[in-house]
This record gives sequence, structure tokens and C-alpha cells, in this order.
Amino acid sequence: MSAQFANRRKPRKIGGDDEENDADEQDSGPVVKRPQAIKTKQKSKMRLSFGPGGTSMTDEGDQESEVVIPKRTGLAKRALEKSALQRSLTPSGVGGQIPLRVGPEQDRPSYSSDYLKELRDSTPSTPKPAAEDESEKAVDVAAKFGEVMKVSTPAAIPSEAEIREKKARRARLAKEQGALSTEKDFISLEDDMEDDDWDLQGRREDIRDTRLIRDDEDFAEGFDEFVEDGRISLGRKAEKEQKRKQREEMRELIDDAEGLSDDEDSDLEEKAAYEASQTRAAMGGGKDHIDRPRTPPKMTSLPRLSNSLDRLRINLAVLEKSKAQMIDRMEELRKEKADIAVREVEIQALIKEAGDNYEKLKLDAGITPGTEENPSAADEIANSRGLEVQRSVIAFIESPIDEKDGDRPHLRRQSEATPIELFFDLFFVANLSSFTATHEINNIEALWAYIGFLGVIWFTWLQVTLFDIRFARDSIFERICKAVQLAAMVGFASAGTRFTTRVRAENVWAFQSLSLILGGSRLLLALQYTVNTIFLRRRMMPAARGVSLIAGTQFISSLTYLLMYYAFQQQRGLSPYIWTVWFALFGVEMWVVMGTSSATPGIGLQDTHLNTRMGLLTLIIIGEGVIAVTRIVNKTVGPGGWTKWSFVHILGVTTNVYFLWQAYFDLSPRRILGKYSQQIWAQLHFPFHVALILLLEGSQILALSLDITLKLLYLAETILWACEEPRPRPDHAIRILRTTIADMEIDYSRGAINEQIAITRILDDLPNHPLCPSYRTGQIPIIRDMLSDLVGNVTAALFSTMRIMPSNQTHPGNLSSDQLLQRYMALLQFVYVYYFAVASLTMFFFGGFVLLARRHTLRRCTSISATTRLTLGIVLASIVSFSRYFPLVYSFMTSPAILYAFTLTLLMVLLVDRSLDWYQSYSGRVQDSDVP
Repeated sequence: MSAQFANRRKPRKIGGDDEENDADEQDSGPVVKRPQAIKTKQKSKMRLSFGPGGTSMTDEGDQESEVVIPKRTGLAKRALEKSALQRSLTPSGVGGQIPLRVGPEQDRPSYSSDYLKELRDSTPSTPKPAAEDESEKAVDVAAKFGEVMKVSTPAAIPSEAEIREKKARRARLAKEQGALSTEKDFISLEDDMEDDDWDLQGRREDIRDTRLIRDDEDFAEGFDEFVEDGRISLGRKAEKEQKRKQREEMRELIDDAEGLSDDEDSDLEEKAAYEASQTRAAMGGGKDHIDRPRTPPKMTSLPRLSNSLDRLRINLAVLEKSKAQMIDRMEELRKEKADIAVREVEIQALIKEAGDNYEKLKLDAGITPGTEENPSAADEIANSRGLEVQRSVIAFIESPIDEKDGDRPHLRRQSEATPIELFFDLFFVANLSSFTATHEINNIEALWAYIGFLGVIWFTWLQVTLFDIRFARDSIFERICKAVQLAAMVGFASAGTRFTTRVRAENVWAFQSLSLILGGSRLLLALQYTVNTIFLRRRMMPAARGVSLIAGTQFISSLTYLLMYYAFQQQRGLSPYIWTVWFALFGVEMWVVMGTSSATPGIGLQDTHLNTRMGLLTLIIIGEGVIAVTRIVNKTVGPGGWTKWSFVHILGVTTNVYFLWQAYFDLSPRRILGKYSQQIWAQLHFPFHVALILLLEGSQILALSLDITLKLLYLAETILWACEEPRPRPDHAIRILRTTIADMEIDYSRGAINEQIAITRILDDLPNHPLCPSYRTGQIPIIRDMLSDLVGNVTAALFSTMRIMPSNQTHPGNLSSDQLLQRYMALLQFVYVYYFAVASLTMFFFGGFVLLARRHTLRRCTSISATTRLTLGIVLASIVSFSRYFPLVYSFMTSPAILYAFTLTLLMVLLVDRSLDWYQSYSGRVQDSDVP
């Protein structure tokens, strides 16, 4: 046989052999056995085996089957003995034992002759020499399954009858399973098969189901690396490390046995259940339970009233504290929102400036507006900041519906006014300024004319605003409509110059023009609402019905205005106040549009920026008051420079405007108003704006009147000085008188030419008469009339310069100086009455705004704030009753206190509001301190 087949496995028979073979079989390995007198070493419990039959690892085997390990006298000797033990663990005295071999044959240790001799001398029975062929045919189980393989040895040799019975049984089983048996299922009991026959039989094996599966020849390759039994530890450190590893292995085995591993939760549960069942069984299983009455519960005493009240007080204090904290938080959020709103305006201005710079840089770089890569992103940015920027492509008509982000269809909303809306507001103020410049409020008729024209332009502005805040989008169609609306504002300005409270032949064309302009503006609004109805009908049917109703109302009102044109043309048979029908139409339009919007879902006014538009218009009107302040400065300070009294007058008007602004914007709604509160808030702004405009105009007239009064007082003092002792020379006194009148810098070109001629004539005639005659000369009446005429003409010239003129029923030149002074005093008295009347109305409106906006979170604070405004309004109205006593009115109107009366009233209101704010915060802190 060749060398490559020398180490291959040899087939052998399974089971016991014949008696003849038993006698011939010998162990292939050496068997080491100690004498009986030597004390046996206690075996390790880690090598116990619980298989059938005794082995060399068991304690219950026969004496012959026990493996005795000789005493290790030295390190080399112990290594040799251990190597011999690993290669042969067959017990002595037992025939037919399968030999054990550790590793391949070339790894076996070689025994020297001296060691064998010594081993024979120390062993009672020497093992028989094993035949070479038997050694080659023996199955090397240790090489196959490693060192831990436990080989069981039968307790007794089977007899011949038992062997025949087993062979017959195997043959019978083979016949029964003949259908499923194959060649590889056959296990030969003969040992005379050659290696070549076995190899050929193995080659004919195919992959089928069988009872025996051939393992890989390299099954145990590298297995020795994971086994610590055959290694020798040299040195103390190695032995210490080996003992430590053994202790770790023992600890792991103990933990596994006790079920302490986390991976065996089921074993722990079973063990716990078993212990619990054993415990219950030991305790009787609950069968012999002794019944006994339960321990009665501890009786709790009834709570005392004082303790309950204390507990309720504590709970109430906690709730009040939480409420105060929430109120403070709401106040902080309100202030933060206000700051954000202010900051937003600044940021928008910065963004607009940056956009303008960016466009300028693009133009400088040669980039045209049509080459933008992403116009949709620019549009989205423009919509997010509430501005309308110039785009490369503008749609002819754009839908007002917003369907982005997967939301249900709704109208596009904006939080701020667009530039085109602000531009439209400027046209409103321009109309107001032009009308104020051509119409002095000097009597009750002029006052009603002022209110009437203001109503025409205000309600037109309101209708346009109610459309813009919901439906206006930047498109060619909307720009055309806005241009027509701006043209209508210009038409109002042209017709406003001839607007009066009565329709006359000389001004009938103004009313006809206004009728045509009103009809055209409402017809345009009807067209705009109709176009948006077409868009809404597809996606928002309920909203489309409401918009259709509004469009129908605007169309009917436009027809009514156009019919009024013919009514003014044939006004001879009608009342001169027929133009008041406009206000009835204004009210119907406003109530129909607002009522329909609030009742129709999707087009309501709650989530729009209507409050912002009203606030901006109010701010522009207050800005008109600031322009009036600059006019006062030019008229009073310009001629002679600043004086202490001019400073006091200008300060009074300026603080009046400032406190008006602060009082209004402190009451601006910080939250969304209710359905009806929103309508009341918007509708109250028309009378509020009227009162505000009249109040600012009245304060301007009062400031100018005070300046005129001071100049006349200085002129009177100069005349009296000329007659006081020691008297100056007449020529010197007349020169001082001329200088005094010249220092007034009267602009006679503003309708005071006749007064200038009269003043010059009187001054030239004064040297011909004694300036201070005695009673003896009899010239006192002449000089008195001359000086009286001088003062009257100077007064008329000053009022004409300040654009304060009495009614034009009688020319001033046809009146004497006393009559002229009385006429001007009547004018000032009228201004005094309507000034405090509109001041009281303004305070009443502020009280209503407090109730609608709910500036204070506490109800009692809101009530106190509103009551304070109403009370102060009543006080201002009571001042009007002073007009019955002319000396009292004259002394009050010639004093700067009249300018500070309303200013001090507004200051008192602001102080009350700040006190209420402090009270709210203080009450919250007190509640916090009371809670334990």
C-alpha cells in the first residue's frame, strides 16, 4: 500500500466480536496502571461522563476499568505521562477495547527503552504486544472527535449466542428496509475488505438520505487550539494564568447550572415556578387556611371647616396665580407682537431698499429683467413679505384663490398693505388737503360742507379698500382698474373746490361731476366683483354667491348715482339738499358689503388687514396735522423768529398731535376681532376721522388766533405807551408805531390790499393831529376813531394773512372796525365751540375703541379705562357752555391754556392706562406671593 493511503481510516466492524477474535485482540496503546498500595487521585468533576457502562472517567466502573494516573515526579516526566495518557486511555484487563489515539501517528511520542523498562517494572501486568495490522485497522476515535471524546466500554464480553442474535436481528432489519436501503447504508461486519474496495465503494456513493453521514476528514483540524487539557504550563506565571482560566470556566459552569445567565429567562421562570409550587405544597397549598376577621380600617375623622376653607383658599390662590401668569404671558406676547410689527415695517423697508440696490446692480451688470432664471421664486418672496414687485411677465387677470400647500381653496391673505394701496391712500389725503386749503371752517355751513365732501371721498375709499384687501392681485386688469380709481380721486379734487351744502346754479356742475364720478367708480367695482365671481364659481360656490350679491348692489348704486346726474340738472323743482341722498346710498353699500361678507364663508373680514388699512389712514390723517404744525411754524416764527410765546404755542399743538397718535395706536387691536366687532370698528372710523380732522384744524386756528391776539396786544400797548407820562415826542411815537406794524410782516397780497391802503392812510394822517390830545382841544373822538380803525384794519390784515376769514356775506371794507372785530370774535367763538365739541366726541370714540379692542385683560381695568374716557369727554363737552359768557371765553381763548386743555386730557388718559397696567402686574405679583 502506498504512503498516501497509510493514514486513511480502515473499516471495522461495529459491535462485539467472536470469542476467537476476542482472544486475539490487543490494545494498540500502552496502558499504565498503578499498584494498589498507591492512593488514587481524586478525579476532576469536569470530566465526569454519564453514558451507559463504566468508563475510565466514572466512579462506578470496575477496578479494571479505572484509569490510574501515575505520580508526576518531574516536569519532563509529567509531560511524558500526560502525552501517554492522551494517546491511550484504554483500561487494562478489558478485551476488545477500541484504542484511542491523540492526533496523527506522526505526532505520537516515542518511548525510550529505559522508560519502557521502568514502566514494565512498575506495572503488575504488562500489556500484550499489539499486532501491526490490528493497529492499522483500529478506528482512531480521538483523531476524529478530539480529546474530550468519551469511549464507553461494555461491562462484560457478549457471548456467542448474543452475537448470533444481534446478527440475525440486523439481517431482519435489513430485509425490512430493503426498498430504502442503498449501498452506502450497508455497514460490513467483516474486516477483510481492502482499502481499494472501500475507496471504490465510497466513490459510488451518491447524495441520498441515509442513516450515516460521512464527516469531513478535517473535522478536528485546529481543535487542539481550543482545548487546554493537553497544554503544559511552564513557569509560575503560566500556571497562575491557567488556574485563573480554570476558575473562570468553573464559575461559568456554576452560573449555567444555577440559571443566572440572562439568555435563559425561560429556565429562571421555570425554576421560580417550581420553587413557588414547592413552597405552596410545603405550606399546605392553601387548603388549611385559617379564617379570621380582617383588621378593621383606620377611621378617618371628619374634616374641619377651617381646614377645608384653608385648602380651598390655597387652591384658589394657586388658580389665581396661574391665571395671573397666563395674563402676564399674554401681555408679553402682545408687546412682542407689537414690537414684531414695528420691526416688520423696518425690515420691509430694508428689504425694499436691498431689492432696489439689487435691481440697480443687475442693470449695471447688463442683466435685463427678462433674463431672470426663477421668476416664480421671486413672486413667492414678494407674496411672503406683502409687497408687489415688478415681474418679467404679468398676467392679464389673476385668480384670487390660493391653493398651495394642499389646503382647501381660500382667498389669498396679506398681513400688510401693498404699495399700490398706500399710493391710493395718498390720493385720499391729497384731496383732503386741497379741500381744506380752499374751504375755511368759519361757520356752521362750511362745517357741514367739510363733512359732506369728506364723506364722499371716505366712503369711496372704503369701498375700494374692502375689495382690495380680499381680491386685488397684481395683474394688468387690476392696474387698469387702479388707474381709473386714481383718476376718480383727481376728479373729486377738481369738483371739491365748488362743493357747498346747497346746490346752486353756479355750482351745479360740481354736483353733477361728483355724481358721474361716483357712478363710474361703483360700476368699476361691480365689474371687478363680477370677474372674481367667475373665478370663485369653480372652486368656492358659497363665496361666489355672496360676491354676486355685492356686485349686484354696486351695479344698482351706480345706476342711482347716474340718475342723480339728471336730478341735479333739473334741480329747480327739487330741494337744494338733494345731494344728501348720497349718504343714504353710502350707508346701504357699506352695510350690504360688510353684512354679506360676514355672513358668507370664505370672504369674511376677520382674517384680512382691514385694521391695518384703517390704522394707516388714521396715521396719514394725523400726519396731515403734522403738516399743519409746520404751516403754523412758517406763519408765526418765520416773520420775526422764535419767541417764548411762539414756542409755547407750537409746543401745545405738537404735543396735541403726539398724544392723539399715542392714544389711538395704544388701542389698536392686537388680535382678530369678532364678526360684529370688526364691522363696528370699521364703521366708527368715519365719524372718528371727521372728528380727528376737525380737531386738528381747530387746534391750528386756535394757535394762529393766539399769535394774532399777542400781536394786537402788543400794538395796543404801543398806542398806550405813546400817551403815558413822560410822553415821547409825537414823531418818535409814530415811528415806533410804524415799526411795530412792520414787525408783524403782514402779507397784504393774501386778500388784504384794502386793509393795507387804510393802514397807510391812517399812519400818514396821524402827524396832522395830536397823538394824545386833551379834552380842551376837543380832538379826542377823532384820534380815538383813527386808532380804532388802525387796530381794526391791522386785525383784518392779520387774519387774512393767516387764511382765517369770516363768512363772505359782507365785505370787510363795508364794516366798521368794531363790527369787524365782532365778526372775528364770533368766528373765534364758533371755532371754540366746535373744537371742544369734536374733542369730546373724540374721547367718546376712544372709550368705544377700548371696549372693542380690550386693551386690558382684566375686566375691571377695561371698565375703568372706558369710564375715564367717557367722563373726560363729558368734561370737555361742558366747557362748550362757557361760550355764553364772552369775557370768560375771551380770557380763555387769549391764554395758551386753551391749547393744552385737550393735551392734558389725553395725558391724563395715558396715565390712567399706565396705572392700570401697573395694577395688573402688581396684582399678579401679590397673588404669586400669597401662594405657599
